Amino acid sequence: MAAKIQQYTIPETCVDLESALIRAFPLERQSPQWLHRLYKDTFDGRLYQKKYLFWQETRESFYDVFVHNFKTGERLQSTACEDVVWPAVIESSVLGRKIQAITKIRALMPQISVSVKQHILHYLGGDEKTQLRLIIEYSQLMRPDGSIIPLDKRLLLLPVRGYDKPLKAVARYLERVHGLRLSQDNPLLHAMSAADQPLSRYSNTFQVGLDPEMPTDQAFKRILLDCLENMEKNETGVIEGIDSEFLHDLRVSVRRTRALLSQIPEAFPKKVLNQFEPSFAWVGKITGPLRDLDVYLLKFNDYQQALPVTEGENLMPLKRFLTRQQKIEQKKLARLLQSGRYQQLKSEWRTFLEKKDMKKPPSAVALQTVKRTADRYVWQAYKKLLKRGQVISPECPDKKLHRLRINAKKVRYLLDFFQTLYPSARIQPLMKQLKKLQDVLGDFQDLSVQAHTLQQFESQMEAERQLTPETTHAIALLIQHFDARLEQQRGAFFNQFEQFSEAAHQVESKALFHSVEGEGAA
Repeated sequence: MAAKIQQYTIPETCVDLESALIRAFPLERQSPQWLHRLYKDTFDGRLYQKKYLFWQETRESFYDVFVHNFKTGERLQSTACEDVVWPAVIESSVLGRKIQAITKIRALMPQISVSVKQHILHYLGGDEKTQLRLIIEYSQLMRPDGSIIPLDKRLLLLPVRGYDKPLKAVARYLERVHGLRLSQDNPLLHAMSAADQPLSRYSNTFQVGLDPEMPTDQAFKRILLDCLENMEKNETGVIEGIDSEFLHDLRVSVRRTRALLSQIPEAFPKKVLNQFEPSFAWVGKITGPLRDLDVYLLKFNDYQQALPVTEGENLMPLKRFLTRQQKIEQKKLARLLQSGRYQQLKSEWRTFLEKKDMKKPPSAVALQTVKRTADRYVWQAYKKLLKRGQVISPECPDKKLHRLRINAKKVRYLLDFFQTLYPSARIQPLMKQLKKLQDVLGDFQDLSVQAHTLQQFESQMEAERQLTPETTHAIALLIQHFDARLEQQRGAFFNQFEQFSEAAHQVESKALFHSVEGEGAA
């Protein structure tokens, strides 16, 4: 059911609005009802960013589900037979698809719950049919100590299709007699503020503000602290297995950390590198198996669609196998992320990063300005990427493209780290071009690895007696599909690298990074 809702906030000065409305219009009062309302969004607030509000209300054996669009006033309502973590369980395909298009692969997570008392009034026409519904809501929060926090009182006008006059009449009355104005206030924000609970502003988009004159070691510590904090923000989601993006983002923070330590080691004392590089490599290793399984399951529908319908169905035993393995690996990783070794790594790393200036800087790089360091190392990495890309031939082995992908990733991490040191209008086009090149190289790497990994899964399924001849045949067809796409991606690389290495881009990159000061440092 879709409706364009009109919402009003009722001020404290507006006393007994319900009685006034009943006197003014032919309204029938429904018995008041109490509701438990749970507001939800993704960990990174995707619905809020798109001006949507999602909540569910608990019934005896099902959930009423609502989504409200603050841009248009549209509200959709449906039901679900279980707690809504994924939009697929919502019975209305319209509502489910709308939410899915925004949340994508992120789970819906509880934000805050409120108790709501609703007074519902029906505007009745001459035929006793409801022509408009008015809902007055009294909401409240309960503190842990049992005390009550009252929230804003709201009036909602829910129009009925084909009856515009009652809506206009009531709206005009509210404005002229009671001075009410349409409100776009978000009740989720109001509840969070009343509970002194901040709305999550999490984003894995990397942008740490740096002063160009800041010493390199201080700038690097700021970058690395941001990476550590992002790791910690995602740990609970990984341990609880909420959705696959928590692990993805944790791994990205680990890779960023390792990239800075390895690409500009002169900025750190050797004992620090010797202590922490192997430790972060260990974190990368223990998180790899679960991430691989996550990726296969995320792409599984694509795998099925790449095959004839019957063969796609024959892959289902593989999906069941991957799902079981995913649960096993998730439990393993949850234990490791709660282990003493991991907790000690984080504690010692934070202690190092929060120390003030080093008494004995390991090199001149640690003391020079971060802008000078950025110019030097970005330019060197960029030149190396161009040089290695230019010698790639159509016949080169896969491992050369794999090494080039690593080079491209190193340049991208450096650009991420130092992007605030350069004009956004100039650095962003280069980052976008590099991202396109990375996507092609990343797809090539995935395809080259997937066939081998599928064969390993197949062998394990056979050892566990979970493999059928039909599934064996479907996997063989899927591997053939990977091989064909691998050749397509190899061709796509040359086209994308040609765009990335255009003379104009090289001139702009040299102007950005190859400063006189940076040249002297090299």
